[in-house]
Amino acid sequence: LDGPGEGRRRGVVAGQLVHRAPAICERLRAEVAHATDAAALATRPYLEAVCLETLRLCPIAPYIARDLRRPFTVGSYDLPAGASLAISIIGIHRRPDLYPDPERFDPERFLGRTYSPSQFLPFGGGARRCVGAALAMLELKLVLGALMQAPPLRLHGDPAIRATVRNTTVGPRGGVTVELPAA
Repeated sequence: LDGPGEGRRRGVVAGQLVHRAPAICERLRAEVAHATDAAALATRPYLEAVCLETLRLCPIAPYIARDLRRPFTVGSYDLPAGASLAISIIGIHRRPDLYPDPERFDPERFLGRTYSPSQFLPFGGGARRCVGAALAMLELKLVLGALMQAPPLRLHGDPAIRATVRNTTVGPRGGVTVELPAA
């Protein structure tokens, strides 16, 4: 579902979300401050939680669609072979019964909790799950970790995260203006 560099693009989104939440930013900075290499960054639990929460709010694919090979029943609906069926990843990721206060950026929800593949699927699922998911996740951790180890940045304004469609995926559109505070 994602292409080369998708982890870097998600890193920009994650950085923007983190810098909007000072307590999250401070905690993440403290966690990654002494990581000396990529392997050390990749194992930081709060960094992973921040990345997962970013993917929950801003999944790479907003939905997954399939054409049915044979008839299929969903609830009380009988669908014929050839019909298209789609699930909304964004809709699942914003279910309040799974994710209380679903619009809030809250990495804590991924600490000490694992979601099933039908509850959290930023890279799709099943046999067609993105083959690059592990690489994209590693890339996201490394980009965000390096960003958080750099001198603190300050968002210039607070622009909304805008999305653009790229074939079957969604990614950030435009840039994010940041300031490097004076020393």
